[in-house]
Amino acid sequence: MKTYYKLFILFLSVFCGFSCSDDDDKTRADITLNMEAVSSFFVNDTIILDSQQLQAEALTINWEKATDLGADFSIDYIFRLDIANNEFETSTDPEIINDEFKKSYTTEELNDLLLERWLVFPGDVAELEARVVAKVEGPKFFYPEIGTCFIKVQSFPLPSEPLYLVGTATAAGMNPAEAIRMEEVSNGLYYTWKGNLTQGDFKFISNRESMLPSLNKGKDNQTLVERKTESDPDTWFTIEADEPEGIYAINLYRKDMTIDFQYVPFENVYLIGNGSDAEWDASQALEFQWNQRTPNIFTLQATLKEGEIKILTARDFGSYTFKPLEANGSIQNSTCQGENGGEDLKWVINEDEAGDYLITLNTVIPSIEFTKID
Repeated sequence: MKTYYKLFILFLSVFCGFSCSDDDDKTRADITLNMEAVSSFFVNDTIILDSQQLQAEALTINWEKATDLGADFSIDYIFRLDIANNEFETSTDPEIINDEFKKSYTTEELNDLLLERWLVFPGDVAELEARVVAKVEGPKFFYPEIGTCFIKVQSFPLPSEPLYLVGTATAAGMNPAEAIRMEEVSNGLYYTWKGNLTQGDFKFISNRESMLPSLNKGKDNQTLVERKTESDPDTWFTIEADEPEGIYAINLYRKDMTIDFQYVPFENVYLIGNGSDAEWDASQALEFQWNQRTPNIFTLQATLKEGEIKILTARDFGSYTFKPLEANGSIQNSTCQGENGGEDLKWVINEDEAGDYLITLNTVIPSIEFTKID
């Protein structure tokens, strides 16, 4: 009996030894990295960004070194920054920072993140959350040490920097005084315009008094270059003779010096049919929504019921029409066609398909998606 008792005690001690060892490893889950935010722009507890000091270091986040686990282990410090209490779903890209145990931002960098990434209204105060995860790699598992830090930051509005469209492809011609002002969606950063262009050239100027300075065509139709003097190359964007005249949508990103312009064959599209609330009254046809960034894609959220539908490009049954490839088309099929006249084809909504839908029409491919909303 004494022998069995000793074996039992030995087994129990070994078992407890392993269990306690595992628990010791897991206690690292409770260890946090100390972090602090440092800035010369603090006013009380808020960093007030200064538009006159764009390149100044506005924020530095420091953290301590994680527990040294020996030569067999390596530690990566993974840094992220996001709006506070957002579960880091819109955070900056993860950065591995292993040398200095800190991350710094200039005024311009921090303000751009606030306005462009997190859509903070200019001048508002936002609370940010920084996080560092000390991830361990080695022959044995250890929980990472984690540190978080909260910082209040007040953004500032960027100054307006108007841009104007000019050139032989526009109604302004070569007269800068008649140049067409673009919509400045985000001051100095993002501009849009939708209007008529003909065969010819165009570029962008900063005022209606001179052709300089200007934003001209860069290496291709997607890039911009600034022209400051008469000696700089005067390259223009061109609507070629074999390209369509009509409505174009322009998106211009001044910070990235990129541009996108596309021909827009249809300014509007409308849903009609007794499978919708419009019935067959063209004046009540349901108008799709249009997005400047995706000018040839239209969306509509609508209730569909048992019946038939098609899509017009004007509140007129004689307009160019989008429809299925065959009679009694299924809304499960994404293929479609567009034409003037032709056979009067329609999509059919069956009784068991009725409900709320998001309808997405690409007028260029063309294609259509009916996505049921639960």
